[in-house]
Amino acid sequence: MTQNDPGAKPTQSAPQMWQLDRESPIPLYLQIRQKLVALISDWPDPDEKFFTDEELARQFSVAKATARQAVADLTRSGLLRRKRGAGTYVVVPLVERLRPVYDIEPQHQMTGAAIIHRIHAFETRAATAIEARVLEIEAGSPVISLRRVRSVAHVPLAIDDRVMSIEMAARLNFNIDTATESIIDLVQRKLTLSKASWELTARLAGERDAILLQIAPTDPILIRSLVYFEMDKTPILTGETRHRSDMLRCGFEMDLTSSSLDSSVQSWTNEAFLAVPPPD
Repeated sequence: MTQNDPGAKPTQSAPQMWQLDRESPIPLYLQIRQKLVALISDWPDPDEKFFTDEELARQFSVAKATARQAVADLTRSGLLRRKRGAGTYVVVPLVERLRPVYDIEPQHQMTGAAIIHRIHAFETRAATAIEARVLEIEAGSPVISLRRVRSVAHVPLAIDDRVMSIEMAARLNFNIDTATESIIDLVQRKLTLSKASWELTARLAGERDAILLQIAPTDPILIRSLVYFEMDKTPILTGETRHRSDMLRCGFEMDLTSSSLDSSVQSWTNEAFLAVPPPD
């Protein structure tokens, strides 16, 4: 947006927005895509048309086909949608609250959207050294390993990797059939949770995660590493969720009046999900 009018479409008065690095090995359409993601996040009015392919081609000084490729990629990713005969519009995200013991399924159901978990791997394998240490089992012990992609309105939001011991999986009745459910809901039906440990890091998506999340390999993702514990401090499961960064917000709250730093820190994570667009 321009400095004079935050609610207006960007114009040539913001030259940095439209500059591309033509010496970079990153294709021009991906550079345009990255800039448009930032633009979409600040779009002032969802009822206002997005730029046309012709406008983008002119602003970025590229061929119309290059601009169209960037817009098509963002449309496949769920950030834009084309309305036949009416133009291109920004898809408005809704927000789901992610807390350690908060079941998110009802939030989606209230909006008419449903979470879809697509399983990519469910297997028994040997625990890595790190997994064994976190789960407090012997290195090389058999564990159940799950990888699934979580989507709403056909838009991938995150990749869930979860690992638990064979014994814990048996206690929870965790199998290929229950792996598509809310895992926290499954845990809470069987066990009493005592605490959750989360750690947040960021990196570029890379080829594998980019394919699953339908984003560019150079797009950033946010990784939430986690461990859940039952009341006797026994680790229940470990793993990580790799979120699309354009669909996630994180924040932290802490009590500054407390002289201790033990249990005074709270965190919240809001993951944006996309409403089902109405039919054209």
